[in-house]
Amino acid sequence: LQRARFYELLASSKTGDMLQADSMFLFGLLSFLDAILARPMEAIVPDLGLEPRLTRALLGQDDSLRPWMELSQAYESAKWSRADDILVRMGVPPRDTAKHFNSATLWARKFLDMT
Repeated sequence: LQRARFYELLASSKTGDMLQADSMFLFGLLSFLDAILARPMEAIVPDLGLEPRLTRALLGQDDSLRPWMELSQAYESAKWSRADDILVRMGVPPRDTAKHFNSATLWARKFLDMT
């Protein structure tokens, strides 16, 4: 949930080569589907009927969205220098991204507390 909300917030605030905010949310949400189902993404994603670019992103075949996945993984594992390098490469302000990550974390915690 945290990654999904993080992507949604980033998409809402950044222009550029991204999916719409709702598709970015889905990208983040489904990015763990292989681990959850213990099956390779290639065996899962084609049957979901997703928009083609989202399918390619989940299969690691969309080079423009790969940095977003790398960024979230760096944030999630507290690899701050790696995250900074990715942000510089992407031309995204670190301060805004950190705010979005924190906001997404709080949102996910609040959501999980409600269930």
